[in-house]
Amino acid sequence: MRFGQRSQDDTAYRELRDAHEGREPREEPRTLRSLIAGVQPAIAQATPPLASQRLRRIAGYFSVQEELLREMRHPVELETAPLAELLFRQHTTPQLTLQNLGEGLRPVNEYAD
Repeated sequence: MRFGQRSQDDTAYRELRDAHEGREPREEPRTLRSLIAGVQPAIAQATPPLASQRLRRIAGYFSVQEELLREMRHPVELETAPLAELLFRQHTTPQLTLQNLGEGLRPVNEYAD
């Protein structure tokens, strides 16, 4: 599981939960062309008019790479979700065992006192 801001973790958790429960993903994967087409208008608005065309293309390239990285991370998180659940259960099992043991041994401890 990746570490990040709280809102990113909540989003990742919801995506993993939806995938585990068999729900469809909320967003369809997009192609590189559609990403570039969607990013170019945003870049034109975000950059000052004095920025060169080359700087806009570089900014667009990095924006597209960031989006592709997010899309690639999603399947990896889906594949590792069962492992994360297993690790969580393994972490909580000793705590639950000790709690149950304490409850079960309470009469013996009272008798010993």
